[in-house]
Amino acid sequence: MERNLARTKDGVRMALRNYHEPVDRALLAEDLRRLRNLPKEQHHPILDSIFAEMEREGGTEKWLDRQYAGATLRTAETVFALMESSPELVDQSADPFVRMARRLAPLYQMLRERRQDRDGRLNKLHADFVEVKQAYQKATFIPDANNTMRLTLGRIRGYAPADATAYRPFTTIKGIVEKARDVEPFRPPEKLLTLYRERRYGKYAHPALGSVPVALLYDLDTTGGNSGSPLLNAAGEVIGVNFDRTFEATINDYAWSEEYSRSIAVDIRYVLWVTEYIGGAQHILRELGV
Repeated sequence: MERNLARTKDGVRMALRNYHEPVDRALLAEDLRRLRNLPKEQHHPILDSIFAEMEREGGTEKWLDRQYAGATLRTAETVFALMESSPELVDQSADPFVRMARRLAPLYQMLRERRQDRDGRLNKLHADFVEVKQAYQKATFIPDANNTMRLTLGRIRGYAPADATAYRPFTTIKGIVEKARDVEPFRPPEKLLTLYRERRYGKYAHPALGSVPVALLYDLDTTGGNSGSPLLNAAGEVIGVNFDRTFEATINDYAWSEEYSRSIAVDIRYVLWVTEYIGGAQHILRELGV
């Protein structure tokens, strides 16, 4: 739809940036193998016609050679040109993947309608199931909080997950430098290394640490969807941005422990330090009132 066009184009650009033909081809070959191995009663005439075409061309690999050799939608410009052309021109496209998409469209639509019907009935049954389970167990359950506002309370705390192993609650720029390697993702900007050597931290240094805090640990009970959430102190000030959990806390959705369940945020002082000293984006800091 027209209102979704800009977002769709952004999705195309992202997909093409992540596209790697050998991986794409291997995944398609595996999908085709699984489809061919489905029980006979689950086969569909459209797919059977594609499999027959593959056999006539000498097998899967030769068929894939022809498909990828004829592929034209390798740049955002070619994709956008096809999107903006008439349906008649799309029908005339010689790109083998466009032609295969046209062949699969009726099957896709059938599966889409079947999935919508199934999900509609399951949603009603799931609501009934939750009510019955609550009545049986005489208890309420924590709801799915995705796409909702949620708050959780805790403290900044390190932890000791194993014998003679202890993690303090803050890491600093020193840790980035210690892990630096001439390979991604461990290659920090040269400017960061220079600022570290010159100890140019400005007002963002932690007095007790003598450096800029980078990440911090805390015992807030976070879950999927909390990434990007602001971490606030008792005064309601933003002190970090949640982005991960510790290794031991990956089980948090099922079992939370005061001893080892820790979430991780990027310290807001590091965010501001990077913005000012590496990004040179003082206009953003002025807008934030920093």
